[in-house]
Amino acid sequence: VPLAEWVVGVVDEHHKAQDKEAKEQEAAKALAAEAARKAAEADASQAYGGTQTILNLTKEDVAVLLSLSKPPQVLIPVVGSFALLCGIRPKWKAVKELLSNPAA
Repeated sequence: VPLAEWVVGVVDEHHKAQDKEAKEQEAAKALAAEAARKAAEADASQAYGGTQTILNLTKEDVAVLLSLSKPPQVLIPVVGSFALLCGIRPKWKAVKELLSNPAA
């Protein structure tokens, strides 16, 4: 094998190895990005679902909050947005129960 052909062969192999490594790195980055996206979605759904509750609103708390707002439905998105901004994850079950049955 002439020297020039051997050098070209070695360089080609080196470039193929680099291409393969770059493709593997891209695949790893894509997997990491997908995992991060799924984690963010799970965190957002927990924030809305109130599964990791920091602030527990009782029916009495909700009644006081709702009495301060006319109409009461306006308060829910405002309190929800504020709570999410502050990292508070309230339980909305009490809010929903009170709105569906205010006499309770």
